[in-house]
Amino acid sequence: MLNQTQILLAIESFIERIQHDQIDDGQILRSLQELIPAFEQQHVIGTHYGRHVDIFIILMKQVQSYLQRQCYAELDTLLCQQVDVLRALVHQSYPWVGTERCAFQMQEMRNQQSLQNYIAQVLQQKSRSLVVRVDLKYPLNCQEQITAQLFDQHMKILRNRISNGDRCFADLEGFVWAMEQGGKSTGYHCHLLLIYDGHKHQNDYGIAMAVGACWREITQCLGNFSTSHEPEMKQRFEQEGTLAIGRIERKNLQQIQNVLNYVKYFTKPEKYDQRLRAKASSRSRTFGTGQLK
Repeated sequence: MLNQTQILLAIESFIERIQHDQIDDGQILRSLQELIPAFEQQHVIGTHYGRHVDIFIILMKQVQSYLQRQCYAELDTLLCQQVDVLRALVHQSYPWVGTERCAFQMQEMRNQQSLQNYIAQVLQQKSRSLVVRVDLKYPLNCQEQITAQLFDQHMKILRNRISNGDRCFADLEGFVWAMEQGGKSTGYHCHLLLIYDGHKHQNDYGIAMAVGACWREITQCLGNFSTSHEPEMKQRFEQEGTLAIGRIERKNLQQIQNVLNYVKYFTKPEKYDQRLRAKASSRSRTFGTGQLK
């Protein structure tokens, strides 16, 4: 059974193949027989979808009007002219995708500039900072249970704990989070960067593990995490001159620049393929930072 991410990626690929004339009529009908029931099974009213899915919904409604309440197995009976109409609907609506891509890239550029300014100011607040990066995700064997709504719910709990300075989030000077949706193996995930007062905290690896444990608690053990704070990884970064996590000194301009380069990954205009294809609502945020003190 496909999980929500796999269904949305399959729909995106399907629309792209129609748009670029890479699929014949029989393949269109067989794909619709598989994708429509799968999409209906995981669809939640109020979900805000990307443009590929919006186009698919138009196709789905057209198919339903053709079938007149017959089951989707009867799609095989559609005429060539009816499939031509489906193709035309994709071609007519596809400019929405270009508009969405441009809007995404523009927003990411704005986010990147504001994030750079924010991080630069946070790192100037203390003579020493402790930078912690944790990537929050779900293992493949749990992704069938993860929907946009559940991911949004988990993230709201996490953001509330961060804002309240609960447990492993005490003494934060700043933070940034970015919600994304990867391929079949990663699905919904969040990149999280936390900046602590370096005079009060020195154990970045311990904090990273505590944050991961917090995520597992929030998700009721559905979630997992990854981090690069192991001594071996940090040593490699240091040898490469790119160390941007752990202890960061305000007077060390190279370290500061490393962090600024590092956080660009959170807001890259090139990461259109990592965008959320579905959000709990049109108002759901996918990126945020703390407030300057």
